[in-house]
Amino acid sequence: MRVARSFASRATTEEHFVDVARRASAALERLGASTPMHLDALMKIFSLNEDIQPTTATMRRRAHPLVIPLAETRDGRHVYGLYVGRAAMGGARTSATNFSFFHKSREDVAASNSASSAAPGGISAIPIVRSGPRGLMHLAADATHFVRRKLAEDERDFGVGAGAVTLACGADALDAYAPGELTSSPFKSRMEVFLTKNVGRFMDVDEALIARHVEKKDETSALVTGEWYTDGPYAGWARPYAVNADTLMRHGRAIEARDQARVALSAGPWWTIGDDGELLSRMKVLSGYDGRSAADVRKTLEGGDVAIGQNVNDGEPPPTPEELALKAAGAAMDAIAWGEGGGEDGWASCREVVAERLEEAGLAELSAHVVEPLRSSSQS
Repeated sequence: MRVARSFASRATTEEHFVDVARRASAALERLGASTPMHLDALMKIFSLNEDIQPTTATMRRRAHPLVIPLAETRDGRHVYGLYVGRAAMGGARTSATNFSFFHKSREDVAASNSASSAAPGGISAIPIVRSGPRGLMHLAADATHFVRRKLAEDERDFGVGAGAVTLACGADALDAYAPGELTSSPFKSRMEVFLTKNVGRFMDVDEALIARHVEKKDETSALVTGEWYTDGPYAGWARPYAVNADTLMRHGRAIEARDQARVALSAGPWWTIGDDGELLSRMKVLSGYDGRSAADVRKTLEGGDVAIGQNVNDGEPPPTPEELALKAAGAAMDAIAWGEGGGEDGWASCREVVAERLEEAGLAELSAHVVEPLRSSSQS
């Protein structure tokens, strides 16, 4: 992260980020969620980065519909924000609380959500993400994990209490990270190990561990770490399975890679595979589904059409109208991730239909959040 703002410039920018944080807190309150701990510290960290600025109306429209924007890159390509997909869906009167496909039974979904609620960084947490034209990148389980990591990296780079991030966060972050934690750790020279053991799991750190084994040509360790990645605390995110498929293919395991790619396309929404579409494109090829439409692939993964009065899972009751509406909302967003539609408008192109389907699913507050950027931009 480049840190290069003058004091006066940073003070003005920080004020703008404070306003953004207030708006984000208000949005969370409307969705029935609490303001994350250390959100203010996270915004101070953003304010230090000269490549990042508070979100504009244009980028709020183009961000993923289930993200509350906090900041954007100055090149206008990415938005950083809070992913409310799981948090807002937790109280929904449906079984598809993570926009997952109906190949999962109601019991599977309930068990998954129960486990996530009981675990740190689960459904009650609000992940920090980066939104791009084709999906999301999971950056941290919540604001506290993000801040703890940045403070540890600041200590590694500048020493105890000497870095700009540490100074900017000040007392706001003392309960998140104690100065000297990294320095006094036996893993001070191995940041990825320190983070994993003392802070939490991060997708890019897990992937770096896999890449290191690949670079060392240690096939066994790479494959074992890839499998370990899929068992991480990333409920509802398909990316770990996609990375595992990639790793299997790198080592000549073509059949296993194909099967794992299909698992990736079934494990969670396609927008959770990555923000730029590159990894999803490789999953299309590996799975054997390249050249097919999003709707056609979804039908194959589900084992056939799912309509009212019909269910591919024998013995289960048919999906409710609310569940089908929720499924349709997910399908509209998955189509953008798949590369169908969007164009220059990106995620803005599906906001209307997603909001309509969420309204039908009984999620009025989430529907209002999704459509609000379109309304506010038309009035400005």
